Amino acid sequence: MDIAVSKRRRNFSSKFIAAAGLITLCIVMFKQSHDSSSLKQFSYHGAGITHVLVTGGAGYIGSHAALRLLKDSYRVTIVDNLSRGNIGAVRVLQQLFPEPGRLQFIYADLGDAKAVNKIFSENAFDAVMHFAAVAYVGESTLEPLRYYHNITSNTLLVLEAMAAHNVKTLIYSSTCATYGEPRKMPITEETEQQREQREERETMVKFLKPNKAVINLQGRYAGRKAVIVRAFDEGTRDRPYGHCLVAGIKKYPSKVIRKDSAKKTAKKSRVKAFVKLVNYQHLMPTRYTLDVDLKDVVNVESLQTKDKKVTALKEVKKRFEERFKTGKNRWFFTKLRF
Repeated sequence: MDIAVSKRRRNFSSKFIAAAGLITLCIVMFKQSHDSSSLKQFSYHGAGITHVLVTGGAGYIGSHAALRLLKDSYRVTIVDNLSRGNIGAVRVLQQLFPEPGRLQFIYADLGDAKAVNKIFSENAFDAVMHFAAVAYVGESTLEPLRYYHNITSNTLLVLEAMAAHNVKTLIYSSTCATYGEPRKMPITEETEQQREQREERETMVKFLKPNKAVINLQGRYAGRKAVIVRAFDEGTRDRPYGHCLVAGIKKYPSKVIRKDSAKKTAKKSRVKAFVKLVNYQHLMPTRYTLDVDLKDVVNVESLQTKDKKVTALKEVKKRFEERFKTGKNRWFFTKLRF
């Protein structure tokens, strides 16, 4: 009798466990199918529905733009690495618009080319609103390369992905500083841009001064480091805009180690220099300075003839190599990594 009851209890327990497991599996499968069907809606173009990618959508401006899009019945995908954004803003939007196929959030960094391409390949976007950026003036002067990568390089990755996947509409979040002090509010697309030239000039004078280390952003020497020899804040007759005379490194020296012979050290310490006039807008100031006086050998006249330029380049090369051998200003003599 006891044995029969025990067997019945075991059978009941096993059946109960099996039933509970089956119910749990069904719930999980239903949820996954529901989620996958919801996600599939983002992967194709729906009739009468515009799918917008909002980069930096967890930030203040990006989240408000996403809110307006959702209110106007757009389909929205937010991409943010949450370095400056707030996941709480995304959760509020998800609570306000819980319907399938309305809103999805993707945690990703736009500096990751593979992640960006994957996002575009798995989603059918009709337009992109690009808000992802860092935007602190003081910080940008201390970490110019970080800002260059975040704003310029990351934007290029987004543009390349858009071109590869035939997404032709872009709204780029720029700056309202170009409107200066507007005569009336609110600022609209018709508001006249009144750039404060005096303020801009004072800012340039502050950062772009002799001996300041800079990075070239355009031309054959793009990405090369240089030092300002002379600044022309007010421009000249030939160049009526702010520009400066720079001397930079065309070919960087190699790394010198202790076991290198004197001959090998001398060979590794060689540099090639360049001298040119550069528009302020084509330079990125850094926080570094180079304590090498070149004013006596590099001037505007030295660029007028080939012989004068060759002589100036030889002297710049000599002084750069002397500075490198002292072991100072290592950053200036190190090639940028992109």
